[in-house]
Amino acid sequence: MNNKVKEVRLSLGMSLTELARRANLSRVAVTNIENGNGNPTVKSIILICKALKQNPAEIFFTDFVIRELHKERSE
Repeated sequence: MNNKVKEVRLSLGMSLTELARRANLSRVAVTNIENGNGNPTVKSIILICKALKQNPAEIFFTDFVIRELHKERSE
């Protein structure tokens, strides 16, 4: 899953450890989400977005995903 978690985290000057602590997730879980490995749960997505004070759509629905959704609708 493409996302902007790492980009947003770094722009806020937040460490991986700090994000994991604020989201109450393990560092491994956050790393996997940042790297697009696996399928994060809705709960994990919400926890990360709350910790980053961001809207989930802005982080997880990247331009690529939005283009693909529009493409599917037009077919």
